[in-house]
Amino acid sequence: MAVKVSGHVPKRPSDTGRPLVMARRSFRYAGASLIQGQAFSLVPDARNNEKLERLGFVAPLEKGLKLFACRVCGAEFVTERARERHGRFDHEPAAAPPPPPVKHPEESLDDYQTRVEAYGELLGQLEDSRLDRRIKSEDAEAPLKFDQTAASRL
Repeated sequence: MAVKVSGHVPKRPSDTGRPLVMARRSFRYAGASLIQGQAFSLVPDARNNEKLERLGFVAPLEKGLKLFACRVCGAEFVTERARERHGRFDHEPAAAPPPPPVKHPEESLDDYQTRVEAYGELLGQLEDSRLDRRIKSEDAEAPLKFDQTAASRL
């Protein structure tokens, strides 16, 4: 499905003049949801900036590195694959879940309620498995540096 692109593309992170970092993992920062491979600038003087780098959530980017910008929102990524993943998750409609159960005329209310509860559990399992696959992929590609925590230095 083609995404309609408006005439306005927001200012890109590389246009700010501040040093860029790459999100090595998906996480929320300064009110934004970042995904693995996304380039962005750290908010100056934010209290957790040092921890993000030390624990491996971000990595500094070389100046002049070619970035791949999203045509829709202007977010920039270090690889085309990361940009495409962003497009699938953030700009394309999500896959439709299976339809909810319909009560059959001969079915008791208790039996129908049991099927509705099983449907809810199935939706939760689908979301959990999607998140688990994403976390396992990120763990393999960019493990966090838990040996750099304050607790590990005791």
